[in-house]
Amino acid sequence: MTQNTDPMDEHAKAMAEHEKTMNELAETLFQTEHWSEGSWCAWGVQLLRAAELVWNAYYRDEQEFRKRGENVGEAIVSGIKSDDLIYLHQHFIWAMLAGLALENMLKALFIAKIPPPEQKKDKTLDEKLKTHNLIKLAQQVKLPLSSEESELVSNLSKFVEWGGRYPIPTEAQKMRPDQLPRIPAGDIKEKYDLFIRLCKRVSNELKVNLDNLALYRNP
Repeated sequence: MTQNTDPMDEHAKAMAEHEKTMNELAETLFQTEHWSEGSWCAWGVQLLRAAELVWNAYYRDEQEFRKRGENVGEAIVSGIKSDDLIYLHQHFIWAMLAGLALENMLKALFIAKIPPPEQKKDKTLDEKLKTHNLIKLAQQVKLPLSSEESELVSNLSKFVEWGGRYPIPTEAQKMRPDQLPRIPAGDIKEKYDLFIRLCKRVSNELKVNLDNLALYRNP
């Protein structure tokens, strides 16, 4: 006597098999991308392109703002009209994108320097990559930083963590005046150029020529 198959059981088995296949596919893709320096580097380059767009818009308005007053500080005090300069306060968005770009490139360099036996096929991100701390990432890849670079990179980390994303951080202490993310004092263009030079140092180690990517064309 033939036993009838319960359609519900067959459906449940099919769904379970589908879930297993999807999970296996996800794990394979995750492991492949996880240890692909090319993927991390490509993500960094795309973020650099986005940062460039924001920078050019911001810097154009910043320069126009300066033309309307002897300097930015006096322009603010004297009430120089700037409602039309809609990108004037986008420096923190640039800093976030710049920090994310550098973060991805440093993680690409980290992966490039790991001997194959240490590349574990985990289902979660490697602990050393679970950070937005650019100083820590630079140390992990043995990238020396000058004091000026360290100050800039430390602040970019804060913009990535929250300063470019949210109005407030997760902890009140991070809003202390000495803890707030900021672009270090000085000519903003000099800090931008410092960032560019740092990115090029990392890209050179990754054997990626940023000069061929049409980046950093300032107005």
